[in-house]
Amino acid sequence: EEDHRGSADEAPDEDQSCGLNCFLSTVLAAYICTRKCNVSRVTAEFAFFPPSPSTYALHRSEEGSGEVALMTLNFPDSPPGVIKLKDIGISCFFARTASRASIPIFFYPSLRSSATAVDKHDWSNEWLIIFAHGNATDCGVMMPYFQEMVRELKVSVMGVEYVGYGEATGGRPSATGAKQSMLAAYEEALRLGFLPSHIVLCGQSIGSGAVCYLASQRKVAGVVLISPIASGLSTISPGGLCSPACVFSCFEPFDNEARVRQIQQPIFIIHGTRDEEVPCTHGQRLHDKAASPYPPFWVEGAGHSDVIETNPREYYRLLRTFLASLHATREPQSLQVVVSGTPASQVRTWT
Repeated sequence: EEDHRGSADEAPDEDQSCGLNCFLSTVLAAYICTRKCNVSRVTAEFAFFPPSPSTYALHRSEEGSGEVALMTLNFPDSPPGVIKLKDIGISCFFARTASRASIPIFFYPSLRSSATAVDKHDWSNEWLIIFAHGNATDCGVMMPYFQEMVRELKVSVMGVEYVGYGEATGGRPSATGAKQSMLAAYEEALRLGFLPSHIVLCGQSIGSGAVCYLASQRKVAGVVLISPIASGLSTISPGGLCSPACVFSCFEPFDNEARVRQIQQPIFIIHGTRDEEVPCTHGQRLHDKAASPYPPFWVEGAGHSDVIETNPREYYRLLRTFLASLHATREPQSLQVVVSGTPASQVRTWT
């Protein structure tokens, strides 16, 4: 009898979940109709919330120039006044996406190469992290974190602004705009001289969608996903019959679960166990379905946006270990190129 009662108790929960899914799918269908079935517009309204106003302003070197010389910041505890980017070792330039939008790209060179002009330095032996930030932020407020990554990991970092964020042009934010922004940044990295085998993609929250897309389309060394989404629609409600993720799967803007199966490079997933915005189950699903999963880091007690602050020492230690593993899996001749004159047997340690 006890078993029978237990099953009966569970039935209402299943019915309630199914009913909620049907309700959400119906509401979403009606909303899409009010937007003239423009799915990308609906995606932009639900998925992207750029800071308003932007947390930074850029001042180009001269009229029509693609290079930026000065910057002002506008977020709590930001440095006051105008900042000369050259004085703090940062380069900023504009790139064009496939749809001709103009996006700012922020380049933070590794400490050992920061004294050399960006366009004159040989980057072929250097490692680069191309970073896709989260939803309600932009490259201005991410500046301290990018600088910290350079110091802690001894690599160069490229911060990418999405179409519709910060000082990027191209209209409202969209999944297509974010993907095109990452593709443009990747092409800029190659133009500077970085090798695909030395490029690591890192995506936070919704940035994981653009990163998974890029990694499935271009050659890279590895992928890091921080508080990632399993898919865009699965953040609205749990999966299951009649859920938005099931009913509107053909409209899915970021199907990361499908993408991670296509990515052959190692995927390192970092997720907080108390994430209430994008539950840790999203990261677990991606890890379980990845073609080349790397041991994940489930940050005990961390939420959606504080995985670094919760345990910074372990966070950076494990990132260094991941980067070291990318060195270790390269061909012997490539390992000797990483640090000129160093035997391959000694190139395993990333410091």
